[in-house]
Amino acid sequence: MVLAALALGAVACSDEEQAPHHETIAKLDELPLAIVAHGDTVYIASDAELVKVDDGTRSLVRIADGRYRECPWDPWQKWDSLLGVAPRLTPDGSALLLSAYKCGAWAWPLNGGPTVPIARASRDFREWKTDTNPVWDYSSVPATRDGEDWIACGRQQSNLGSVDSEVWVLEADGKPKERLAQLDGRRCEWVEAEPGAVYAATSDLISRIDRTSKEVKTLVKKKGDSAFRVAGSTPTQFVVLHDKRIDLVPKDGGPAQTIVEVEPNGHCGYACFDAAVDTTHVYWTNGLSLVRAPLAELTKHEVLVPAGDQRRIFHQSSQLPTIALTSNAVWALMQQGETVESRRPILARIPKPAQ
Repeated sequence: MVLAALALGAVACSDEEQAPHHETIAKLDELPLAIVAHGDTVYIASDAELVKVDDGTRSLVRIADGRYRECPWDPWQKWDSLLGVAPRLTPDGSALLLSAYKCGAWAWPLNGGPTVPIARASRDFREWKTDTNPVWDYSSVPATRDGEDWIACGRQQSNLGSVDSEVWVLEADGKPKERLAQLDGRRCEWVEAEPGAVYAATSDLISRIDRTSKEVKTLVKKKGDSAFRVAGSTPTQFVVLHDKRIDLVPKDGGPAQTIVEVEPNGHCGYACFDAAVDTTHVYWTNGLSLVRAPLAELTKHEVLVPAGDQRRIFHQSSQLPTIALTSNAVWALMQQGETVESRRPILARIPKPAQ
């Protein structure tokens, strides 16, 4: 099991094993799938289990086995790192939201209780959507809490096959309540609800949907084969990861600002960057170093972990988060070792500098 040692109490690392810029919390058997945070609690999702870590005490507690990844309708379908969108927490931190290929969306309560089904993907191609009833196809269906309701985004199934994605308000039990918008894009990857608007990202664009007028405004549009992912948001901005750059995108539709980018002919492998944002700073890694910049002054880069020690690198994924923020620290999935073949994954904590 990936994190079994953590849940039972990992062996403390000696001073010689600690790097000067980060604290090694635990050594892992293999890389987890993702890391997310709420307040001062970090959740680490792996194939075999779900573990939470308290930032203050550094204590690790196993809160679920691998069943949290199982589709509530078809348990043999599971959320994973390749065909599922990134896991998210409900705004109150009470549940982990998951979506899987050929399943749909569900919520796993973090304090116990049964899985909460949200949107079931159809496996009957004779079933077609209508204006009052969505029929989610086999692709992922990201969802988020919206008061007592859910908001979900997913590609629809019609008599013409799979068509564009739609954003729906669903009741607590998943019953359709209201269609908000239809969006271009092969599949939905992210959705966020606010009092005045809903934001959704598909494979082709990021859109703002006005709740009152239902007007849809495109904030980011895909160019060529370049992929992008929403890494996080503040009340007024999104942090968007592109293949070779990170942008700060205003939610009101203003011009995007590029935070950092790779040289035009530069190569960075599978994923150039991962990033996270809090109320004052955006943090990012290029795999070798960890850097932050104030949201109010994006050109003021501050290196938290330099790139000098090639034995320690940050794990990266083009689809799933590998760094997470608590009040006082950056938590990261890293790898250490003398060679690529010998690098072992670790869970690391990097203190945030004083403001």
